[in-house]
Amino acid sequence: MMNEIELIDASVKGDKDSFGKIVRTYQSLICSITYNSIGDLHTSEDLAQETFFSAWKNLKTLKD
Repeated sequence: MMNEIELIDASVKGDKDSFGKIVRTYQSLICSITYNSIGDLHTSEDLAQETFFSAWKNLKTLKD
């Protein structure tokens, strides 16, 4: 089983399965945060999806 750092490193190299594991790990947390801010389930899910999409596109610029 890969740890979080290994998943991120693999994701940066283009491994979509590793990024999928990151998404599954943090999906509920991100949805909860956006729901608490917005108060609308559908919108919070959309924002969470946009968050992960943005993260995927910008992985190469990720800093500690």
